[in-house]
Amino acid sequence: MFTRTRTAAQVQNIPSAEITPKPARITPLIKLKPKNQRKELSQKSKDLQREKWKNAARRKREALCAEPRKHAAAKERERARWHERKANGKVKLMSEMSERERRTQRKYKREHQRSLIKKKQALMVSQE
Repeated sequence: MFTRTRTAAQVQNIPSAEITPKPARITPLIKLKPKNQRKELSQKSKDLQREKWKNAARRKREALCAEPRKHAAAKERERARWHERKANGKVKLMSEMSERERRTQRKYKREHQRSLIKKKQALMVSQE
């Protein structure tokens, strides 16, 4: 017993002449790269953008440190921001953390310190 499947038009009793065919797919003039290569390109552009931001922030900090009054004002603003964040509970002191949180924080700090030391050593080797 062979059963035949019916199309949506047959189910709705629409004559086949009234059904409009799907429009032909328009092919782009430029061929796009496969998705995995596009992601790599976008990652490269993200890295370049991040480098630009880092350099701009570095230049801004250097200019700020060159002027003592502006530097002192910026430090005061940052200090006030820290106290406000601490009061709102966004920042925890080590004494306020549980033992588990302290362990994870110490582990993170150790890993971060190792990466900084490696970067510093690589910088020293490249300068020699």
